[in-house]
Amino acid sequence: MEVSIIITVYNEEKHLRRCIDSIIAQTSREWEIIAIDDASSDGSIDILKEYEKKIGPQMRWYTQENRGVSKTRERGVKLSDAKYVMFVDNDDFLDKDYVETFLREIKAGGYDCVVGGYRRVNAKNKEFYKNTPVTEWQKYAIMMPWGRILRREYIVENDIRFLDYPLGEDLYFNMQLYHKSSKVKRISYIGYNWYLNDESVSRTTHRGLKKICDATYMLDKVDEAAGHSRALALQYWYVKWVVWYLGYSGRNASKEDFLYEADRLFGWLEKNGIRSRFPLISKEIKGEPLLFRIIIIGFLCVKKFHLLKLFAAVYCK
Repeated sequence: MEVSIIITVYNEEKHLRRCIDSIIAQTSREWEIIAIDDASSDGSIDILKEYEKKIGPQMRWYTQENRGVSKTRERGVKLSDAKYVMFVDNDDFLDKDYVETFLREIKAGGYDCVVGGYRRVNAKNKEFYKNTPVTEWQKYAIMMPWGRILRREYIVENDIRFLDYPLGEDLYFNMQLYHKSSKVKRISYIGYNWYLNDESVSRTTHRGLKKICDATYMLDKVDEAAGHSRALALQYWYVKWVVWYLGYSGRNASKEDFLYEADRLFGWLEKNGIRSRFPLISKEIKGEPLLFRIIIIGFLCVKKFHLLKLFAAVYCK
């Protein structure tokens, strides 16, 4: 098989069948599934056994003590002997031509990675957002391990790993990839369906500025992975991530925790020489939606005019 599709499985009996069925339905047959159960306590293992009988040698599954998504994905890469690897989250699903499209693109140009877009779908499978990496900047807007195909040998030879941390494991992985490789291609194809699962580990872990996650530690590691580049596009990315994290995770935090974390994160930006002033129109971030730019600049203005306390009082729960 040319591509190993690596699925990390953890307590996802509700959606796991849909995920695997979408792989079985692929127009290309040049795939194998490597599914690794990370100590699920529901019926996920029974589903894997069921599909092993159904699919046969194109599916391998393993179980292990809980090691987290980073170590589990890395184990999947080690278990693969295919030329290419793909990652799929256990609650997401693929369009039928997903494998065929990515295989064709990566083989045609001899790339290390081909990055595509994704659509977000709700519980009724209705699309409510989509993102396509048309411009060079937009590859930084799609920093998940899925929605792409990767040359396995390149990952192994360059020791590209996930961050073994509750926050930013995929950011670290992709920053290494983008920094080390000049053979990354973007395509406008969208074939990955990212399911909005409010019960997923990533969504629950990131809510409320939890103490188990030190965002400045994660930023240090990502900055290291990016070679400490201060290209304007990357500086914007850091500021955007800080604003996103405060907006998403800070919504469920106390006012005091929000202000404390905002002080730490903006202090990290200043200490590392990352500017926090950007024009609405910039070639460096071509393709970034105007709405996102307005939100970022608006938040920076709130900080500049010392209105964060008022903002936190209104925004935080």
